[in-house]
Amino acid sequence: MSPIERLPDARLGEIAPLFAAVFGQTAEAALLDWKYAQGRGQSWVFRGEDGVPLVHCGIAWRSVLLAGEPRRGGQLVDLMAGPKAGGLSREH
Repeated sequence: MSPIERLPDARLGEIAPLFAAVFGQTAEAALLDWKYAQGRGQSWVFRGEDGVPLVHCGIAWRSVLLAGEPRRGGQLVDLMAGPKAGGLSREH
């Protein structure tokens, strides 16, 4: 398994613990489905060695105009990274 993967609709709930840790509130399955399922968006994760999602980047598709032509554009949403084990330092 690659450490970076796109989550299929059936596994969107895997980001719920990371969402709670970063934003301090729950991400119900219905909310994640509304954002990402059935082609409305994409959910990408980077996993640690233990397989737990450490970083998430969501893409929500939007209808946009580009030079007067209708297009589909991606908006980055739910960008989150879990807390690091250590703090920032000049040495690291």
